[in-house]
Amino acid sequence: MFVSKEEAKKMIDDTPGKIWVDAFSNVTFIHTKPKEISIDEGKKIINKASTVDYLDNDFFGHLCLEGIQTQMIHNIKFPKLE
Repeated sequence: MFVSKEEAKKMIDDTPGKIWVDAFSNVTFIHTKPKEISIDEGKKIINKASTVDYLDNDFFGHLCLEGIQTQMIHNIKFPKLE
C-alpha cells in the first residue's frame, strides 16, 4: 500500500532495531548487497523517492522506494514492533 513520506519516516523512527537498504535493477533483475544504514540516512533516501510503498512482512516492515535512480528500486527493511 502506498504511504506518505512522513508515515514512512515515522515507521523507521519507531523501529526497535537496525534498518537495512538494498537496491534492485529492473533491467538486470539483480539486487545489490544489503547494507546497514542510520535512521537519518533512511530519511534522506525516503525524501529523494517519488513514491513510497509499504509491505507488511510479518516480522519486518519493507519500504519500496521508486524514483531515486533511473531503473532502480530501493528497499528499506526494518524490524516491526509487535
